Amino acid sequence: MIFGAKRVENEGKRKPAGSWARRLAVIGLAAALLFAAGCQTQTRQSDPVTEGFRCTAELDYSGQHYVCDLTCPGGGGFTAKLSQPALLDGLTMNWDGEGFNLSYLGIERRLDGSGLPDTAFAEAVRNALQGAAGQLMDGSDKGGYVLEGGSDSGDYTLTFSSDGYPASLTVPALDLQVTFRDFERAGG
Repeated sequence: MIFGAKRVENEGKRKPAGSWARRLAVIGLAAALLFAAGCQTQTRQSDPVTEGFRCTAELDYSGQHYVCDLTCPGGGGFTAKLSQPALLDGLTMNWDGEGFNLSYLGIERRLDGSGLPDTAFAEAVRNALQGAAGQLMDGSDKGGYVLEGGSDSGDYTLTFSSDGYPASLTVPALDLQVTFRDFERAGG
């Protein structure tokens, strides 16, 4: 009979139908907020990446078209290895943070860094990426997808994709346009 007595006691304390509706509304609102937060993180732009990657770069430089593989590990390191035009396939320009190596067809020459003019396209790409990294570190970037700045190679505009990697670079003084693609992570 104790069960029966409790049943009678609980029947008098039933919750009104509106409380279930409120609970359902709160659960629905929480689910909607979680869903909206998940969607927002998918479209949010990643922070710009100026080092720690490998990619392919297509360059139009003073009327000529070049394709090269870039490696930007960080710490002042930067490598550009040409694959097109065919005549220059394998030409490699490598900065190690202290100097510069130029190699082609098994011949390698170490230079002190001043051996390549600032107007060379690989130096311009390197200068722009390093300049952009400096802007990001000191907070002088304007946010968003585009960084504008200047380097020894001239003023540049560097555009980033939503995943944070460089998408394009222009250096008007050199008649240089670069498109970046096929990114992979690279260590320093």
